[in-house]
Amino acid sequence: MQLPRRFVAPSLLLAAVLIAACGGDDDDSSTTTASAGASVSASASASGTTASGSPVRSPSATSAASSSATTATGSPAASPSASASATPTADASSVFRDLTKDRATETQAVTYDLVLVDDGTTRTGTWRIVQDPPKSLVAFAIDGSDGGTFWIIDDGKSSIICFDTDSEPGQCVKTGDSSLSDSLVPSVVDVDETFDGVENAPNVTEVAGRTIAGRSARCFEYDDTTNADTGTICLDASDGILLALKNEGIELTAIDVSTTVNADAFAPPFAVLDLGG
Repeated sequence: MQLPRRFVAPSLLLAAVLIAACGGDDDDSSTTTASAGASVSASASASGTTASGSPVRSPSATSAASSSATTATGSPAASPSASASATPTADASSVFRDLTKDRATETQAVTYDLVLVDDGTTRTGTWRIVQDPPKSLVAFAIDGSDGGTFWIIDDGKSSIICFDTDSEPGQCVKTGDSSLSDSLVPSVVDVDETFDGVENAPNVTEVAGRTIAGRSARCFEYDDTTNADTGTICLDASDGILLALKNEGIELTAIDVSTTVNADAFAPPFAVLDLGG
């Protein structure tokens, strides 16, 4: 679950997409024009508009505004606020499973402040997930020389992977295999691994709830011995949406949550090179 160690440089990611999708055959390559209504900005700073109408901020803006989140280094924060209403439960695993049982079919659009810590270096950014099954979008912006803005759009049949970096500005590649994005994108982008780990962890304890992005959250401390992962995860108390996650190398804190998704939320931000498949 340590994203920095799994982070794929955009040039390598693009090369992997081309090799995996083309298989040496580029006869059917074509270019599709991106929708003018793309919900994520085409700028490198990801300063566009989210599916729920709120801005996706650049890493620098996120860093400046992230005082609302507890940092990965453990410094205190005024918000999200803790609530004394939650009571630790002896059957926390069952509570967690019940909250997350419908996550694969839920409609949601959530933007998070993102903090990464790797070998003493802290990096900031934003991470966004939009889901309206079977369609999904993951977009994240990372600061630093090897950072940038990245989009993974999946309609259940094919994937579109987009980058906007200093070295590779504004490009999207479409493949005919929707599973390709799973093998190329760092696994932390797909929170299923974390959810599965917590559900099956031998040590799960419900702790005091919090208010995050204006929503009531139930929080759990977990020790996933199988994946050597320990941390704290908070879910919306009513629908189980992920509101916060903190472990050794990553911290996510929701800053904008919606259970409705605009029709253009899954439009690619740039022209698309269709590799077929």
